[in-house]
Amino acid sequence: MWMIPPLYKRLSNTIRIFSGSRLYFGKHPNSVPDKSLILFPCLDNRLNCGLVGIVYLKNSQKPEAVFQMPDFKSIEASISQNSYAQCHQTNLSLPTHYLGGDSNIEALMTAARSLKQIDSFQAIYNDQDLQNRLQLLSASLKSSIAEESKSFFHAMGTLSADDAEIISARIEKLKDAAWIIDAEILDNIKKIRSLIRTPDTALSLSAMTPFKNINSVLNSIDRLEVRGRDSAG
Repeated sequence: MWMIPPLYKRLSNTIRIFSGSRLYFGKHPNSVPDKSLILFPCLDNRLNCGLVGIVYLKNSQKPEAVFQMPDFKSIEASISQNSYAQCHQTNLSLPTHYLGGDSNIEALMTAARSLKQIDSFQAIYNDQDLQNRLQLLSASLKSSIAEESKSFFHAMGTLSADDAEIISARIEKLKDAAWIIDAEILDNIKKIRSLIRTPDTALSLSAMTPFKNINSVLNSIDRLEVRGRDSAG
């Protein structure tokens, strides 16, 4: 028994030197400072089994980053200024200029995908103005898709195989970006609100995460194709 305090002191000093954390036994995480290592932590409403949960590391909380909407305006401008009709009229190279080029289309896809990240999604969920901006962006993309699809159909017989492939691929990327904004952002916001008793309440990141996960599971079930021997699933 007399060996426990010196052993604890040496162990605590060693952990502090190598990790910068303080060592505690049987403490509640709220009762210790940040950067603490707790052995056998006292946790609310949780009963751990066996060796599970005997160590708890409390790190300092990072401040939530301020969300900034990607620069969709410049991407939209480059798309509208480099339509097929404009490229054809000014004799611009389709691989280089059509819809702003590959770099502009990839920037659109990267920006759209970034909105699916939980911190970005949470910021959009809590801000009606951001949702309105995305609705306008979606409408703009759909207008470009309709216009470019029509131009592509009429010009298809005069295009080289390479140019036709470039136009087709970039229109498909526009469709993908519009689908992400509509289905994976705006529609999911509506679905998550239907799961919450007070849908108009702003959600913190920690509160948003389980609802977003539940909605993802429901979406997966909704899209699951059940047939034949898989019907038991």
